Amino acid sequence: MNNRTDVVGISLWDRLRQELKTYRFAVEMLVTAAVAFLMANAFLFGDIAPFGVAVTASSKQKNVPAAALGAILGYCFSSNPAGNMKYVGAVVLAFAIRWLVATTPALRWNAMLAPVAALVAMGIPSVAVTAVSGFYLSDALVTLSESVIAAGAAYFFTRSQGALDLGLANADKNDITCLVITFGILVIALSGLEIFDVSVGRMLALVVLLVAAYTGGETAGSIAGITAGIAVGMMGGSYGYLMGAYCLSGLVAGLFSPTGRLGTAASVTIVCAIATAVSQGGSPSAVVEAAAASVVFVLLPARWLARVSPEARKGPGVDEALFQALLEQRLQSASQALREIAETTHQVSDRLESMQASDISTVYSKVADRVCKRCGMKNKCWQIAYNDTMNCLNDGLAILKKNGVILREELAEPLAQRCCKPDEFLASLNYEYGEYIKKIGTQRKVSQVRSVVTDQFEGMALLMESVSRELGEIAGQDRKLGAKVLEYFTGKGVEPTMASCYLDRSDRMTVQVLLSPYKLARIDNQTTALDLSDLCNREFDLPQLESAGKQVALTFTEKAAYTLAWGGAQRSCGQSRLCGDCYEQLTDGRGNGYIVLSDGMGSGGAAAVDSAMTTGLLCRLIQAGVGFDAALKMVNSALLVKSGEESLATIDVTQIDLYTGRADFYKAGAAPTFVVKSGRTGYVESTSLPAGILRGVSFEKSTIGLREGDMVVMVSDGVTATGVDWIPSVIDQYRAAGVEEVCRQLVQTAFDRRMDGREDDISAAGFLLEKGV
Repeated sequence: MNNRTDVVGISLWDRLRQELKTYRFAVEMLVTAAVAFLMANAFLFGDIAPFGVAVTASSKQKNVPAAALGAILGYCFSSNPAGNMKYVGAVVLAFAIRWLVATTPALRWNAMLAPVAALVAMGIPSVAVTAVSGFYLSDALVTLSESVIAAGAAYFFTRSQGALDLGLANADKNDITCLVITFGILVIALSGLEIFDVSVGRMLALVVLLVAAYTGGETAGSIAGITAGIAVGMMGGSYGYLMGAYCLSGLVAGLFSPTGRLGTAASVTIVCAIATAVSQGGSPSAVVEAAAASVVFVLLPARWLARVSPEARKGPGVDEALFQALLEQRLQSASQALREIAETTHQVSDRLESMQASDISTVYSKVADRVCKRCGMKNKCWQIAYNDTMNCLNDGLAILKKNGVILREELAEPLAQRCCKPDEFLASLNYEYGEYIKKIGTQRKVSQVRSVVTDQFEGMALLMESVSRELGEIAGQDRKLGAKVLEYFTGKGVEPTMASCYLDRSDRMTVQVLLSPYKLARIDNQTTALDLSDLCNREFDLPQLESAGKQVALTFTEKAAYTLAWGGAQRSCGQSRLCGDCYEQLTDGRGNGYIVLSDGMGSGGAAAVDSAMTTGLLCRLIQAGVGFDAALKMVNSALLVKSGEESLATIDVTQIDLYTGRADFYKAGAAPTFVVKSGRTGYVESTSLPAGILRGVSFEKSTIGLREGDMVVMVSDGVTATGVDWIPSVIDQYRAAGVEEVCRQLVQTAFDRRMDGREDDISAAGFLLEKGV
């Protein structure tokens, strides 16, 4: 009989894990070297790569040799091995510092020594290279920035290792932040690893995004999407548009997570496909990456996803107030991090731009080096008669700017008479000037893109702040009342998937119900609002309807103290069918009313597109609960990138709190807004810039308390073109006829007063505050 020993009941994966534990040290060395190799190839802005040094400085002591070897190999086998020699030297210094600390009993290694080691190791060779190549202030600033980035990365890597060793369940908010930043750097490192134009790094980012959205919903998906988007955006290149696509993918995937893995994966693939289709220069490989990541996500074992789900890490009896406070704190921390990233990006961009800046003198220098270097008259033209030569060239500059070239007969004296090679000189001058103009145009475009990216970072930071404030307004949830509401709708045969009742800080209640769209036909809104009013002992208004994935949300808010009577009128410039002004009037379902008015640059179709786009985007963001400052950043970015032509539009917003009568006025380049308060007419004006011109455009804000019978009228600059002194008298004359008549008369009177032969689009829109019924 043959004896045989079988392993029974142990899966192949468990057996493989046991084998890995047996050779744990060797596996750990290999993984450390591989990570260091990859991090050495993570480039910021195309030419800064301090992360291999940071890995060496932050690795565990036993792993330092493997980290140093992997980083050196990474730098040597990168796309620019000659330029990476200073990084190789920095890795050797980091290894020496770690060895010195390990062999010196008086020194004890801790998390704060890692950034110091990285700073010193990165700084010494960088300063040496700068000194050899010629010391300039711009080079010193870049060297300092690179060393600081290495130190910061070393700190994040050290904290991330500690968090992984302790387990994610025990990680605090700072450890989670460090892990998120480390994930972003890893995406940058792996983005350069491509197989048939398909990036491994971007695939990894999308897989993590899908897992986060599926297990953590919209919040986790958005954070993962923002992190991956920022990482791709900092890489630059033709894939910059994926920054917005990844951010939106995280949110959409979270919304579709209740539909299962297939729905979550499909949503991300569709978003990436649409972004690629509508973006100029979009690459099909981005769609392939999204599809491949979706396949990997769908094939992941269910137990792996269960281990990272919030339910697997959440302890029993989590206090709601504590959870809300922690979420607010996380959002504030993420917002601050995005603000710092935006500021750092702006500063580094300015430094790089100043380093690359050039003026017209560089054109003259290149022409002199190319044509005059071996000319016998060189000393005469460029030394003895230098001022005459420069005067002649500067006189020809006006011709160059106008025509793009300068001809022989247009070259000024005495240079035209003295030059031995006029044809060759002018050919070189025309060529170099053309290259100079191209470079200036490219730099302007790059600067604009950097500005847009920075505004997007700031906009996302402001968005998180507004979400945090909105969460902070929730005072508590009434579970018992929510159960009664759920029972009420179930009794009506609706059977919602969720019903909640919560109070804000002003003790106002909101009831929200999620249900399938086909069940809406079974609900009479007026009867339901009355029934809920009796059930909750509150007086509710008719519900607001919003889409929530494959479901719809019915939101009932308490009746406000006031209602609004709307009015508006417009007149297009000339005989145009399109008006360059656009306005919208809306309520957000949270007790606020809004008028949004935008005046596009000029008149006609182009202005109509700008104003309609501005108004539409702003209204959609307002309805989604986005704060005004964040909305302005996003609209400004949209206007900057929507086309290659100059685009701008004024933004004028009036918000009225229907519970208190408080009116807030937000203006960016807008005309005055007229307010009738207690029978007296005045106006609110601003001196801010329109959107779409510069980075950092902001609203000017004013606040006035209103009550029943007060009126607000907003106008475009077509109304104020002949002054504002006449406007209050027209408002007072027609106020009794209603706000609609006031707007109509203002538009007509403004048209009649225009006697200079010029026309403009004319718009007026307003509301009358009335007592709620």
